[in-house]
Amino acid sequence: MRTAAGVFTIALALGTIALAPGAGAREPIKIKACQTISQGGSYEVADNLVNGAGFTCLVITASDVTIDLAGFVIIADTRRGEAIVAVPPTSERLFGLAVRNGSIQGRVDLSSADGSIVEGLRVRGDPFGIGTGITASGIVKGNTVGGGGPIAFRYRDFRHGDGDRQLRSQQWHRD
Repeated sequence: MRTAAGVFTIALALGTIALAPGAGAREPIKIKACQTISQGGSYEVADNLVNGAGFTCLVITASDVTIDLAGFVIIADTRRGEAIVAVPPTSERLFGLAVRNGSIQGRVDLSSADGSIVEGLRVRGDPFGIGTGITASGIVKGNTVGGGGPIAFRYRDFRHGDGDRQLRSQQWHRD
C-alpha cells in the first residue's frame, strides 16, 4: 500500500510540473500603438494600428525582433511614413527580424536587416498610390501583395518562398 501511495504522489508531482509553464516561457510584449521597438524579443500586435501623417507605425531599431500581427491590420499614411521599417541605430545592419500573420496597408521595409523572415502578410496599396510591397533580405513566403505602386516585392539576398502572390501588374525586382 505504501508503495502505491508513493508512486501516486510522484506521478502527481510530475504531472503538475509538466503542466506548469516553463521557467523561461514568456508572453510576447503587446503592441497597442505605433512605436519604436528598440529591444530584441517577441512582440504581438493587440489591436489595429494607424500611424499619423508623416510617421512610420513600427520602427525596428534592434536585432532579433519577432512581430506577430495576430491577424490585425496596420494602416500607414505612406506620404511620409511606412507601416513597418527597420532602421539600425548605427551604420551596422540589423539581423534576425520576423514579421508575420496580418494585413498591411502600405509598405514593409526590412532592407536594413539581414536574415529576415516575412510570412503570411496581406499587403495592399496605400490610398495615395505611392506604392506598396515588401522589401526584405531573407525568406519571404506565403504573402499576397496588390494595389499601389509598381513594385510588389523588392529583395536582396532573397529566398522567394512558396505561396507568394502578386496581384495586378506588379513585378518582382532584385537589387
